Amino acid sequence: MASSEARRICLRMTIVILNLPILIVGVASLAIGLWVILDDSSLFNILRDVLDLDILGSDILRQSSLIMVTAGAALIMLAGIGVMGALALSSCLLSFYAVVLVMLMTLESAVVVLALVFRSELENKASEGFSKRLKTMYGDSIDDDRGPFTRIFNALQTKLSCCGWRGPSDFAYVDHYHWNRTLDNGQTRVVPDQCCEDHNSTQAVLECVVQPFNSSEIHQQGCNDAVKKIIDGYQWSIFGIAVFLLFFQFIVMILTLASIVHNGKVKYEMREFGGVQPMELQNRQQS
Repeated sequence: MASSEARRICLRMTIVILNLPILIVGVASLAIGLWVILDDSSLFNILRDVLDLDILGSDILRQSSLIMVTAGAALIMLAGIGVMGALALSSCLLSFYAVVLVMLMTLESAVVVLALVFRSELENKASEGFSKRLKTMYGDSIDDDRGPFTRIFNALQTKLSCCGWRGPSDFAYVDHYHWNRTLDNGQTRVVPDQCCEDHNSTQAVLECVVQPFNSSEIHQQGCNDAVKKIIDGYQWSIFGIAVFLLFFQFIVMILTLASIVHNGKVKYEMREFGGVQPMELQNRQQS
């Protein structure tokens, strides 16, 4: 009996401990999401010292706050079900918890496999979609939905030293109605200032934006290639994190199933021996 009870306690506490990181991530996600919704300015002031919000975009954080709140609440509920099921020795809660884990693992595995097998197709579709978005959403106005996209893309060009999505020629197809190409001196700019090297020479920048293909100051690389290089540099780290998460969920699922089986075995033995554990019954007979 002591050995069986020790195994039950070990399984129960292991499941509880492994659910603590899930609970912490859920609480953090929920708290940050609510913080953005209720008082985004104070959070952005703190994040500016840590993240480059020019590229990340405060608008993106605002739009993703609801996703963070939903995901955080879901993680808290999932971890809570696992912890309550383990502490209460509830096979029903643990079974539901195991089913959710299996569904998550299946979904995550499918995403990883699709990302590896169809990577080039996904990259091409994403590139085409972003290129179309650049042509229709890039502009000078800050009062409509073009403002956030333009600010983020300009910051991306400055940070990664790139021009356009595929190259400087992309700006020839930008909607000229929303992007004013006429400069104060009457000349027509071909690319924005962010496509040129950052220096103090106003004349060099002027020559760059007016005649970019004859200037040595223009960034020839498109942002698509620059972003792809960054992704290629971190692809194995991302893959490793995905594998670790799948392995972590697999271990939790195995322990949960073991706890369900052990609980069922104990309940069966209790029924068979009239509410007394077999080892306890044997000790009574011997005495």
